[in-house]
Amino acid sequence: RTSPRDRSKESHTKWALAMVGCGLALSFLGPKLERGNTAAPAWGDAWRISARSARKRDGSRGGGLRAAASMVSAVLLGSAAHAKRKRQTLVGALVWRWLTQRLLGGGAAGGGGGRRGVSRLVQGAAAEPVLAPPPPPHGDDKISGVECLGLLAVCGLITVQYSIMQSFGIYSAALGAAVQSNVGGFYEAMNLGACALAFVAGLVFDSFGPARASLLGGAIAGGGLLLARTCLLMGFGATSWCAWAGFLTFGFGSSILNSVGVVGAVKAVPARHVGKASAGVLCCAALGMSVHSAVYARWFEGNPFGYLLYQIAYTVFSGALGYSVFRSSVGRRAFAADSAGAAAASTDGAPAAAAASEKGHEDDGLLARVRAAMLNPEMPWLATLFLVPISYSFALLGMWSTCAERLALPTQDRTALALGLGVSSALGRLVLGGLADVFPARRRRLGWELCCAAGLAVFQLGFMLLEWDQRRFLSLALWAQGIGYGGILALAPAALRVSFPAKDLGMVYGLLYQFVAIAFTVFSRTAVPSAGCVGPLCFQGWFRAAGLLNMLCVVWSARRVFRLARQS
Repeated sequence: RTSPRDRSKESHTKWALAMVGCGLALSFLGPKLERGNTAAPAWGDAWRISARSARKRDGSRGGGLRAAASMVSAVLLGSAAHAKRKRQTLVGALVWRWLTQRLLGGGAAGGGGGRRGVSRLVQGAAAEPVLAPPPPPHGDDKISGVECLGLLAVCGLITVQYSIMQSFGIYSAALGAAVQSNVGGFYEAMNLGACALAFVAGLVFDSFGPARASLLGGAIAGGGLLLARTCLLMGFGATSWCAWAGFLTFGFGSSILNSVGVVGAVKAVPARHVGKASAGVLCCAALGMSVHSAVYARWFEGNPFGYLLYQIAYTVFSGALGYSVFRSSVGRRAFAADSAGAAAASTDGAPAAAAASEKGHEDDGLLARVRAAMLNPEMPWLATLFLVPISYSFALLGMWSTCAERLALPTQDRTALALGLGVSSALGRLVLGGLADVFPARRRRLGWELCCAAGLAVFQLGFMLLEWDQRRFLSLALWAQGIGYGGILALAPAALRVSFPAKDLGMVYGLLYQFVAIAFTVFSRTAVPSAGCVGPLCFQGWFRAAGLLNMLCVVWSARRVFRLARQS
């Protein structure tokens, strides 16, 4: 007559042998159903796992049985990793859970025999929707390094289209002479469509995805510019609503393409590379103005309508390129891997608020999503960065030539200043954006905050030089501010990736540019000097007010750095 303990051990032995048979069958049949795989990696991993488990449990009570069960479970786990059909995944998940809960848990102490345990296991598995552990982010579906660089290159080419608006000053004089009117209102229309409608552009990206958003943005921007060119050629003049509406539509479509290029880049790469990705794409945007200027000087000098055709062609090309690439298997796998890794995204060892927010508000409406974004703890800080240094920099890009003219700088100095602004902005994006990714994963947030504080400090250095001697240090001060502006602009999309749900990145990016539309108008209107003003006094008050606001940002950034340093 056998004791209950012996009967339990015999039952466990029978079930262990049965599971060994199932594991062998799955190990050989699973890889054959998947093209290009072999069973060797699974068997090798299973043997290493079982050997470690046997060494850890050696000498304990029931160690031999538990070591065998550990080997079986490891083999089955490796088999389930190869099998992709639902039935095989179900069997692998059932076996894995039964072995870990029943055999490794201590036999009859878990309650009931093996058959009752399997019965309860099947019932529990039927009630649970998840049959297997979720794949890690950028695991089997991750893209290679070459594919990732290709996606970033495409995003860079798309963002170069956005710099077409910044090149308006190159051909505005020739266009005004051709239509015999002031065309300054067209530049305001483009910026109004790009900034004031940025929220709608972000919603288009979130709702339609990068592929269809690229196609839609290219069609809207190209169609708007074609409408403006047609109206001007028909003699409607610069004061007609037709040409103004065309440039407004062009700005809105360009904002959609910019959202695809910037937000798509930070979503398509692993979290540890978002700083470098953002820096590289935005560096292309900084150098895009030089590219368009060179094209105009080389082929379209004095021919503004021909240059408008070039802009239309490049815009349509950007939209078509984004549509074809993001619809490819590489694009789909990149964004699928980003969605899989959203729940596991974290910095400084803490769970990301973005993942929790994305699960909690998955089915919320637009107003609820906007409210959740506005109530995010990081929104005030990011909004302040866009309201003060970035908005000031946008206004400065349109006013620096007037400032240099009122200071009576030589033509050679103005040319060097213009060249240095583009180079310094690109340098700030590359250096500060790249340095933010050097820190280890647990301190990556601290690295971003340190780089942001460094960018604001360099920005403040420019204001100090302007206060010291505006005419003497104007070039050096604006170059320093170009470095700070480029770094902050590159770090902002990386902060969005960490702090907000992946499905709302375009919307939040558009919200931030809504703030730019307001602050940019204020900075631009207050920067206009009075008629006949000459010398440093023309912009001294404007520089002082902006420097005071930026100093508040520096203090706030320092407090954030100290708080994160204490926490880490």
